[in-house]
Amino acid sequence: MTFELFDKGIKSRLKLTHTGLASFHRDRHFARHRCEDGWKQILAPS
Repeated sequence: MTFELFDKGIKSRLKLTHTGLASFHRDRHFARHRCEDGWKQILAPS
């Protein structure tokens, strides 16, 4: 997993890259959409 920050004036842009999903067990709990949903919840504005 990598995190990149980009200067956008008075704001910043965060780019998160999650790699290695192909090496996960073939299990529905490790499906790509589950990872995407999880990251959306973690990174959601509070």
